[in-house]
Amino acid sequence: NFILRSYFDIFAVCQNGWSRFGSRCFRVFTSSTTWTASEQNCVAMGGHLASVHSSEEYTFILNLLISVTNNAAWIGGTDAAQEGVWVWTDGSAFNYSNWYSLQPDNYLNVENCILINWGGGWNDGACYGYYPSVCARKYVFFFFLAL
Repeated sequence: NFILRSYFDIFAVCQNGWSRFGSRCFRVFTSSTTWTASEQNCVAMGGHLASVHSSEEYTFILNLLISVTNNAAWIGGTDAAQEGVWVWTDGSAFNYSNWYSLQPDNYLNVENCILINWGGGWNDGACYGYYPSVCARKYVFFFFLAL
């Protein structure tokens, strides 16, 4: 007579080249593209340009950015639909911001997309500008069953 025991483990991992923070994986793409092209690239990889929801998450993204480039980069905020009403492309709540002083300013009435600067805070930039980008997506779950 024997007892059969089984268990399973759940592992949440980010794929190669992506870095985990909280429930998401982040990746900086150093090739410079417009904000729209950057968002399309992120969507093609199963995510969106990064949204930011806490100072800890912001610090993580900033450190990830400065580890690979000394340039500003696109993240997923935009007020293109309604000036001054910022939204994230992933549909999450816009519940955190880290604007530079006197930003956003919509300079020349063409700045509708958020740039995170490697030196610190955010700036609204012209969406047609070419910059690197930061994508985010949910991590992948792996289930292991052992008998």
